[in-house]
Amino acid sequence: MLYAIIAVVVLALLLGAYMLSRVVVVPSNLTGLVSGSTRNGEVKIIRPGGRDFVLPIIQSIQYLPFTQNTIGFQVTAEDQNKINVSVSAVAAVKVGDSDQQVRAAAKRFLGKPNTDRAIADSSRDA
Repeated sequence: MLYAIIAVVVLALLLGAYMLSRVVVVPSNLTGLVSGSTRNGEVKIIRPGGRDFVLPIIQSIQYLPFTQNTIGFQVTAEDQNKINVSVSAVAAVKVGDSDQQVRAAAKRFLGKPNTDRAIADSSRDA
């Protein structure tokens, strides 16, 4: 009888430790996107510094960087007097804060090997 009680207590402790390991705390420079969290298929957004419980097997979490990228570019064009003009510029690019902007960035950039680089390259090409 004592062995059964000890086994139940150990099993409960192991199950509790496993469940606690599924609590995810999102770093301050990332946004967490939890898929599989609602019935209508909508992705749940966890803001930087936030936390949530991610169900094992049923849900998965991916991260989208919220860091600002600085890109430089140079454009050569002709003005209305037919004079060639060369312009150098620097742009700061980051994912917007609204849910709609986060979802749009997730659709476009998640799953790429280097998300920061993909965002910067997309901004440069636009």
